[in-house]
Amino acid sequence: MKTLIEKLTNSLYMAWAIGSKDIMEALKNKNTRTNIILMMGMVVFFYWVSTARPWDKSIEVVVYDEVDSGLFEGSIELSDGYEIRHIEVSSPGQMKRNMRYEHWGLVVPADFEQTLASGGEATLTGYILWVWRGKVAELEALYSAKFSELLGQPVRVEIGENIVIPSPDVETSGVHFHILFQPYSWSSPWCPP
Repeated sequence: MKTLIEKLTNSLYMAWAIGSKDIMEALKNKNTRTNIILMMGMVVFFYWVSTARPWDKSIEVVVYDEVDSGLFEGSIELSDGYEIRHIEVSSPGQMKRNMRYEHWGLVVPADFEQTLASGGEATLTGYILWVWRGKVAELEALYSAKFSELLGQPVRVEIGENIVIPSPDVETSGVHFHILFQPYSWSSPWCPP
């Protein structure tokens, strides 16, 4: 009488024998080889399209300024070539709705200008899409450095648990695209390309 391990081994061997024969016959067909090469090419192409290029140094920020300070308006280029583009909105809800794959959110607190004027380290509240939830610490450090350079004094951006899940009425095709074609360990120098 055969043991369970022997039965499993025999079943796996038969599956491999049949499967390897079918795979070899399929690879003999020129059309099958062409399709496999085309599909692999598409995966590589879409992965390349989804990653940030070194020359693309723009950061788009949807900003809700609680007191309309005017510090975060328009586009500003930093010394290292990064360009921060601000998109102003009138409420936190609108900020969350306007966030897309290439944007991240920022709430400027009412006491921000007073903290800057007193020379203290000002804190901004950042929001990111759920796709980037594994990179919170890295993004906090990057955005803190960029906004410190932008404003000329220390600024801390805190994201923490501010993860935005897109609502059904928001266009999320970019997010869906990246779920399909990007590995979780995507190494982008900043969140949005």
